Amino acid sequence: MVPPKIYQMNIAILSRGPGLYSTQSLLIAGQRRGHRMFLIDYMDCSIGLERNRPMVYYKEEAINYLHAIIPRIGASGTQHGSAVVQQFEMMGVYSVLSADALLKARNKLRSLQLLSKSGIRFPRTVFGNFHEHADYLVESVGGIPVIIKLLSG
Repeated sequence: MVPPKIYQMNIAILSRGPGLYSTQSLLIAGQRRGHRMFLIDYMDCSIGLERNRPMVYYKEEAINYLHAIIPRIGASGTQHGSAVVQQFEMMGVYSVLSADALLKARNKLRSLQLLSKSGIRFPRTVFGNFHEHADYLVESVGGIPVIIKLLSG
């Protein structure tokens, strides 16, 4: 029996930390499977907008050779990173994490709204906008003990 042919892919890890354990682990795993792996700092990417010709540039070089990306977008780079991921998606490059999913996951309130709508259980939660309402908010979830979180961060 002939083993199935393994196709090599060009895969980029979008990460600000090339030395991070998780980034290195992904890089090594891809290389062991015969793929050409690239490390790209998404903050050094520019987006080219032209009718029917989406493009991503990395340090002024057009990136038109990727089959897939693995986004490792940090919280401080969410907006730019998600724009880069979305541009790759528009170019037909597969992403293991969509730009839309990244933005939803980074928004705590939106994430909980989606979990609630889907019927997924999580601790009773209430969001408010003013610290003057703190007593009411604590009471509305059954009183102390309670965990209070900021909407972002």
